[in-house]
Amino acid sequence: MFSLDHPESLLSLTHDGMSKHKTKLPHLLWNRAKFIGDADLAFCNLNGVIIHRKDKDGGNFMIDGFFNLGDVFPGGANLVVSQLIASIARTTPLPRIVAIQLDNCSVNKCYTMIASLGWILLVQNVIKEFYICYNEVGHTHIDVDALFGRFSQALATTECPAPKGFLIVFLMILTFTFTF
Repeated sequence: MFSLDHPESLLSLTHDGMSKHKTKLPHLLWNRAKFIGDADLAFCNLNGVIIHRKDKDGGNFMIDGFFNLGDVFPGGANLVVSQLIASIARTTPLPRIVAIQLDNCSVNKCYTMIASLGWILLVQNVIKEFYICYNEVGHTHIDVDALFGRFSQALATTECPAPKGFLIVFLMILTFTFTF
């Protein structure tokens, strides 16, 4: 991939969200009381950003995970843009060109998204071009979906009574120390 071999020229990111039905809290497997119904559980959304850039250990990507318990931060283009900016800001060096792969949905194709990226172009002097790529309807982001799949597998054998449990499991799959 070009962004791996030439990080000074191109930054490539992929953003996607995990199905919220797999991340309800408390996430109990064997200690769940019968009186806790699904409607009593809180959604804890997980959005992931894969940065196609060599990491400090020589891997071919970096990962940012953003948990949103009970939609404390309203979803939509503002949330996606905030997460993208946070991920872009932590990459060095910043190249002149940034390519972002997003879901083909109205949240990602609105004027807020375009205006936010245009604003970034105006207020800084490093990034000169943004490219936004949308998958065709029905296609997936293989790399981010693989991350969510590993997280889902880890949750299948781990209880998480509180949000911190999700974070611990997520960090374990990122460091590949979790065994199934």
